[in-house]
Parts: sequence; structure tokens; C-alpha cells
Amino acid sequence: PMDTLRTAITTQRSDLLEVVPGIGRKTAQRILFDLHDKADLAAAIHLRESVSDVEQEVIDALKALGYRVNEILPALKRSKAAEAETTEERIRLALREMIQ
Repeated sequence: PMDTLRTAITTQRSDLLEVVPGIGRKTAQRILFDLHDKADLAAAIHLRESVSDVEQEVIDALKALGYRVNEILPALKRSKAAEAETTEERIRLALREMIQ
């Protein structure tokens, strides 16, 4: 499924691709390497359509600090950033989650 492929690419989990007949470890790693930047761009485009303005501001701030979308999104989901009242608090919570 597309969601599994997207997850495999953004999290760099070759084991999710190795279940496909004919794809071994090296091929899976090569696919992930080749598609990593493209998936990051696709995630950014998809993200713009599905997040609020405040969430986008947090993502833009974290990207300006050098983090990639595929690092930011999972951290935002795991953190309690949505419960924070200010953008600064959301950024701090997401950063804390990424460095743990």
C-alpha cells in the first residue's frame, strides 16, 4: 500500500520493502536512498494541504533550523505540541521530542 511505502521512505525502514517478492536488503536500501529526497518533497507538498497555519509555522521554523520534514512530522505527532498554547511552546516540545 502507498501509506506503507511512504512510511518506509520517510523513516528509512528497509524491512518494510523487503517483504515484497524479489526485493532484498540491498535493493530495498537502494530504493530508500534514491527516493528519500523525493519523498521529503512529496511529504512537504502533502503537508501544506493538511496542516493548519500554526502547524505550518512550527514546521517552517524547524526546517529553518535544519531539520527535515521526515524528522519533523513524527516528532510533532509524538509530542504534545498540539496542546501548547503558543507557537514557541510547540516548537520547544517538538525539538525536545526530536533530540530524545
